[in-house]
Amino acid sequence: MERIFVHIPFSMLDKRFSKMLSLGIQPEIYFSGDMLDNMDDDFLKYVASSLSRNNLRCTVHAPFFDLPLGAVDAFVREAVVERYRSFVTVVELLKPVRMVIHTGYDRWRYSSNRDVWLSNACDMLEDLLEMFPEDTIIAVENVFDEAPDVLYELVNVFDERVGICFDVGHFHLFSKASLQEWLLRLGDRIVELHLHDNDGREDRHWGFGKGSAPVFSLIEWSLGRENVMLTVEAHTEKEALESFTILRRLMAS
Repeated sequence: MERIFVHIPFSMLDKRFSKMLSLGIQPEIYFSGDMLDNMDDDFLKYVASSLSRNNLRCTVHAPFFDLPLGAVDAFVREAVVERYRSFVTVVELLKPVRMVIHTGYDRWRYSSNRDVWLSNACDMLEDLLEMFPEDTIIAVENVFDEAPDVLYELVNVFDERVGICFDVGHFHLFSKASLQEWLLRLGDRIVELHLHDNDGREDRHWGFGKGSAPVFSLIEWSLGRENVMLTVEAHTEKEALESFTILRRLMAS
């Protein structure tokens, strides 16, 4: 089965979905909280049926703004649960092969409460596993992580229903650990890659080769790892299509 996907917000899908179908591009569909609150249910059903008719799959990216997985405040934790609960119908309908989530962790805010944060995050993941369909694979994405430690401690509490989405652009911006260290520590738990480039200064979401992130090293690592989905996250249509073409060629060689 095709392992390549291209990121697109749900709010932009109505203008680009026909083109994606004609090119055989599988979407990773991002849903913000506002998108969920103003959902066009009929269009969502159309997307699901169209993907099925064309033998295409999708992944989904859950909302992430203001949603710390290990929130210390009990009221915030309740809000996080309710936001994810509003996402269940989407996942049930689209049947994505991966559901990407952010942890909301960064050491500047949570280092003094690290153990509390981790405990709360584990409890939240337990809630999500009960909330979503049994075949949902949750891919926890690195964002501000400077090393693999927190994600390692988090995902290793769970079975194969929880894995890692390794974002090479975020790694390039924030990590103090080497790519080799990340892959040695978490490689067997990586179930998706987010592939985009930047200059090491801003999260620019450029196409492949436009910056200095180790995009091609990561693609090479993924060869033969059939459980790892690869998502192009360039944020312009031109660079997304260019990167998709490059990735498809590399995966076929």
